[in-house]
Amino acid sequence: MTVRFFLLLFVMSISTCAVGELRYVALDGSPSTDPTPAIQFLEDTAGRLSIEQIRDADFADLNASTISFGFTKSKYWLRFGVRNTTSERLTTVLKTTARFMRPLVIYQKRGSRFESVLYNDEQSPFEERPGASRHLGYQFSLGPSEMTEFYVYFGAGGAAVMGLTLDSIEEVVAEQTATSLKTAIFLAVIGTLILSNLFFFVAIRAMAFLTYIAQETMFVLYVTHMDGFTFQYLWPKLSLLNANATPVIGGLCLASALWFSITFLQSHRYTPRYYRVLIWYCWISSILIPPYTEN
Repeated sequence: MTVRFFLLLFVMSISTCAVGELRYVALDGSPSTDPTPAIQFLEDTAGRLSIEQIRDADFADLNASTISFGFTKSKYWLRFGVRNTTSERLTTVLKTTARFMRPLVIYQKRGSRFESVLYNDEQSPFEERPGASRHLGYQFSLGPSEMTEFYVYFGAGGAAVMGLTLDSIEEVVAEQTATSLKTAIFLAVIGTLILSNLFFFVAIRAMAFLTYIAQETMFVLYVTHMDGFTFQYLWPKLSLLNANATPVIGGLCLASALWFSITFLQSHRYTPRYYRVLIWYCWISSILIPPYTEN
């Protein structure tokens, strides 16, 4: 019985140490490194804890391949260390998959204290971002065998999901170039469709062509908004609009697609009862957009 008791204490002490110890991710010169295996987290249900209050708190190991806490009003703290295991100085970007968060604060250890090196929330205009990138990230440099520590504080208006990578400068530039090229091709194709349907509408005056243009326009706005391009190029100073654009544009996408279906299928002629239902559904969708915008 005594042996079992001491074994239980030993296991509990190991578990306690595993929760409290900071974990490091190694930078070995690879273009991209995933820090997720080293990440630990702490839930801040009230969203009021400061960096000084949580430094000595017990963080739990994430033990997951993704950083996802589901739909919640809680804020979360993440922590991990980074160690340069090469013989050269490495310049790295701590890149997030977030285009906009509520909020996102990155702290880095400098000396004996932690300093805020990146801050973003729904009130932050695009010009305040370091590097003017669609992705929120922070660039830092480590010498041979040098290490540092990061704390990341974040929340969301819906699902608390965060992606983190440690990328080289070359990798970041290549990714941004490839994404911009794909987006340009996508916009060129959709733009061609919109212009051709505009030509047909002017020539034939069929309402279906006009509603198709509206549908494709809303679809383009939604896709480019989710990729962060609208905030970068269309409304970089309108942070509040950008923060609430997702449910609004999404609802308009649904309404415009429904409007196109009604006109293309000529529901008012062939299925008048179904047509009335669709019209009411379209109005209801438009009315319900404001209550679902996030504050």
